[in-house]
Amino acid sequence: MRHLPRSVSLNAAGLLLAAAGIGIQIVGGVDYPVVPPGLLILIGTGVLVVVGRRRWTRVVGLIVPAFILVGGFVTGDIRRLVTDPGATGAFVGIIVQLVGLMVAMVAAAVSLVGGAASSRRSGGRPSDLRDRMGSR
Repeated sequence: MRHLPRSVSLNAAGLLLAAAGIGIQIVGGVDYPVVPPGLLILIGTGVLVVVGRRRWTRVVGLIVPAFILVGGFVTGDIRRLVTDPGATGAFVGIIVQLVGLMVAMVAAAVSLVGGAASSRRSGGRPSDLRDRMGSR
C-alpha cells in the first residue's frame, strides 16, 4: 500500500474537520435540513481525495471547500454565526468548520503545486509511476 503525501492527508483531514464543524452546529441548534448536504459533500470529498489518488481528485479537494466557504459568506450564514458567540454550539461549530475549510484548501493547493513540480522533475512521468518502477 502506497503512503499518502502529507498534503493529501491534510486535505482530507481538513474536509472531515469541516464536516465535524457542521455536526457541532447541528448539535448546537443551528437549523439544517434533515440530511445536511454540506456534511455529506465534505465527507464524500474527503473519501474521494484519499481513495482517488489522481490529480483531478485533488482539484475537487480544493474546489469543494472553496465553494462552501464562498457560499457561506454570500448567504451571510458565516457572518451571522461568527458574530454571535453567545450561541456556543453554533459559534464553536462554525469556527471548527472554517478552520477545516482553510486547512483543506491550503493543503489541496500545496498538493497540486507539489504534484506539478514532481511531474516536471520526473520528465513528465507521474510520481506514482516512478515509485512503482523503484529508484534507479
